[in-house]
Amino acid sequence: MTDFLVGAGASKGAAVSPPATGGRYDVGRPASVPTVDAGATPSTASGAATVGLLPIIDGGYGPDSRYSVLDVPIRPGGGKYPVGTVGIMLAASKEKAQENLFFPTQTAFSMVAVNAAGDPSMASIVSDLTKESEIDPTRTARLQSAWWVVKGSKPEENTLAWQLGKSGRGDVYGGMVIDSPSGSGPMGSKVLACVSVNQGGFLDVGSASDKHFLFADADGHRVNRAHIGTGALFRLDNVMDGPLAFEAVEAPTVVCGPNNIPVHLGWDAKLNAWRWWAESAFQIVPPPPWIPTETPTPKPPKPPDEPTIPSEPPWVGGGSPAQPPPIYLPPYADDEDPNWKYPDLPTDPHFFDLGGSSPADGAVGFQGAVDEILAVAGGGTPSASSAPGHQTTDRPSPVASTHLEISSPSIAGQPVATGDGIPDIKSNPTPGAEALAAYAYGCPVTVHMEAFGAQNALDSFLRTEQPGIGRWPSGSGPGGWQVLCPQASLLLQDPASINRPVSPTLFVAGPNVSFGSGTVDRTTGAMHDGWSWGEDAGALTFTDYSIGVGSDEFKLTPAGDVAFQAGTGDWGTLTHAITGSQTWTFPDQTGTVALTSDIPAPSAWYGGAALVEPGGGNTIATAPTTEAFYTYTLTATGDQTIDMDGAIPHGSLGQVIKFLVQSDAAAARTITFGAWLAPTGTLVTPAVAGSVVAIDFASDGVSQWVENSRQTAGV
Repeated sequence: MTDFLVGAGASKGAAVSPPATGGRYDVGRPASVPTVDAGATPSTASGAATVGLLPIIDGGYGPDSRYSVLDVPIRPGGGKYPVGTVGIMLAASKEKAQENLFFPTQTAFSMVAVNAAGDPSMASIVSDLTKESEIDPTRTARLQSAWWVVKGSKPEENTLAWQLGKSGRGDVYGGMVIDSPSGSGPMGSKVLACVSVNQGGFLDVGSASDKHFLFADADGHRVNRAHIGTGALFRLDNVMDGPLAFEAVEAPTVVCGPNNIPVHLGWDAKLNAWRWWAESAFQIVPPPPWIPTETPTPKPPKPPDEPTIPSEPPWVGGGSPAQPPPIYLPPYADDEDPNWKYPDLPTDPHFFDLGGSSPADGAVGFQGAVDEILAVAGGGTPSASSAPGHQTTDRPSPVASTHLEISSPSIAGQPVATGDGIPDIKSNPTPGAEALAAYAYGCPVTVHMEAFGAQNALDSFLRTEQPGIGRWPSGSGPGGWQVLCPQASLLLQDPASINRPVSPTLFVAGPNVSFGSGTVDRTTGAMHDGWSWGEDAGALTFTDYSIGVGSDEFKLTPAGDVAFQAGTGDWGTLTHAITGSQTWTFPDQTGTVALTSDIPAPSAWYGGAALVEPGGGNTIATAPTTEAFYTYTLTATGDQTIDMDGAIPHGSLGQVIKFLVQSDAAAARTITFGAWLAPTGTLVTPAVAGSVVAIDFASDGVSQWVENSRQTAGV
């Protein structure tokens, strides 16, 4: 029995040069031990492939090259042996001829996975068995289908890597796993799967320029951090089985808030992928169907559905490795797409159901409605003003809606530019980061409202109801909303105290819109009891409501007229045609306002004679009798005094005396009044000859005549 090394000579039977003194055989193939090429060795009489052997010369396990190479048959199905394999050669039991057999006892390394170089058929063979517990020649695999030796700076630093793809010599594929199938399946059945992203799996080693590079091995191979590919499949069952809906876009900058909102991962049958979604009190409400004003031109069909993974491994039949399936996301509205239009909504009555309808009913729920309305489902060439994000008067728009009551200390109004053909950010649910930034920093705030309350301390309010009582968690109290210009606030309300320009601000009720005060009728959507006021045919009209029935009561017309409605339903209008600013003052009395047609014609005094007292004064000696209105004319030749005779009656309540005073010359005359007449002061005539002034007195029915009015400009 002799120990042998697998080696090769220049030719069989030829002497082999001896190795250097003390030399060791090494896997590195020293010059004295050429590469074994088992496939080139002749077959024995039995037809088996052979391997060339040399004896071991010493304890250094070097070959004894003094001998010729001896060809020995290789066990069928056993594969080839690398140079340096140690073994024992024995003779078979055949009587008529000696046939040598080689039994390998140890390789230079226990197992061989051929990746870096050399003959891949010399790999260690992993075998399965037959039912008879014999090696099954149809179920053998080379070790490099599972492992790759990673070369370190020193042999003791070498390690193994999992072979995910094709081996280094290109002879076999790796990267497969096997397990019992998930879900239902035949008892004892198995399913294989590829794990490399290049075969549709989930493991991705990265690229040659990967930013997650760690170091390089001794062969120059990059060592990256391992990745999970975005095409990785997440399986729940035979239907909900697909990748996460990654989007190849840069995430926008977000501002974190103090409140936590649940985030969910659910199956999207339209995308055939798992999609993240978050709860929100706001939702996008799709508009009703929109018919474009122009006939649409048909567009090419949308991208095809997600490709399927081949049923056989990708290398069967010479195919190339499969790529991970692409993720198809519906293209949302884009300001730059001139062919975009809203698609028609489905006619299924359950389409907008929020829940409760089974898929068999055709219900896709609210989110499905949103996706459907935002997806590009057709095409056309509508006018530029009908493109997404552009305003037009006949195009419905989606809105953000919430079913909850909103609590806020302040609301600011920030308008967008309006006009046909101008991009309209408020009608586009996905305007993009650039458009949002343009709105946030390019559109001014023009108005804001602040809530105010009865604040009795820096952080305390008067309350009508304490917290925990009533419908509001914080309680309730007196206060309201204040509409302010953008520069003002509750702490700085007076524009005069704001040391910068102040914007004029309006709170406008448009056409067919009224302000109201009172209660409303939930069955009619109108006022129940109270008042409403708003523009009606150009007039500001105030309407009174009683049990839902409204009646216009008061109007201010564009001409400045004031109108009142009587109980008869007829209108009384105060009108004027003045050419300058005038003031009409009513006395502080209760009574009926008389019209000019109600005043009787002037009559003379009964008896008519006037007594002239010393000093040029005039005393009315005869009292008015039954007439309501009297006129007394006086030509003033100088300053005059007018009075009533104390011995005569003071007149009846409401009787009026008009004194007309005419100047006799171009000189001002001062008229004073006695004790029975109560004027607001003296009466002075203009310094114009013949000019007449007037003053009216009315009897109080008791003791005096009280001035009503005067005219001092002169006529």
